[in-house]
Amino acid sequence: MDQINYAKPPIIEAIVEFRYAEPMTAKRLLRLSEKIGKTYDATTAEEEVKFQLNLGSGSADVIERMPVAKHTSRDQTELFIAKPCTLTWSRLAPYEGWDSFIARIAREYKIAATLGANRPLERIGLRFINRIDVPLDPDSGVFRYEDFIAVTVGLPDLFDPVASYQWRIDKVFSESKLMAVIQSATLMSEVPGTMGFLIDIDVGANEGLPSKHDDIFNRLSDMRALKNELFEVMITEHARESFR
Repeated sequence: MDQINYAKPPIIEAIVEFRYAEPMTAKRLLRLSEKIGKTYDATTAEEEVKFQLNLGSGSADVIERMPVAKHTSRDQTELFIAKPCTLTWSRLAPYEGWDSFIARIAREYKIAATLGANRPLERIGLRFINRIDVPLDPDSGVFRYEDFIAVTVGLPDLFDPVASYQWRIDKVFSESKLMAVIQSATLMSEVPGTMGFLIDIDVGANEGLPSKHDDIFNRLSDMRALKNELFEVMITEHARESFR
């Protein structure tokens, strides 16, 4: 499928995550965070705590504490989050395109690799969350989602029209060794006379993962191509007209 570029893509968040089989030490995580954090405007040091419920005493016992470093740009649209087992990059709306997003990731991953992040990967994740707002029917005041989403659920006439919907599809692409989780649902209206709906596409690679920098980013490029293809086959021309 040919690449389609939109002037105003409906992407509200783009995410890339590298997950490792073994955690990074707190010392290396701190060094990595300090080095990459210089390119961001704000840094927040947090901690994730895992609890285990003790059924005998009814208390919750702390079993693990993990440092978390969160870096953000001044306008909060660019994020980098470092945890012992994951490195995550995010871009919030307005999405400025794949080239600038992946260039930031590649640049910072090179720094991270010199500081201990060049370890075996357990998963590469690419997730794009889209919000599409469309007008309600002026006569009925309802939103017919099947006019905008090509993936529909067959329902008896008694349910027509539906007030809202939510579904999830898990699909394995064995040839490319990729897994996709696609979710869609109606969203609360932000503008009177409209209805919003979500298209959330999460593409993951869990096997045959590369270790070299260029190979990792070639893999991400393949994952993005699949993400784009999934998005295009899921929406109708009516949906495209709302953000073209």
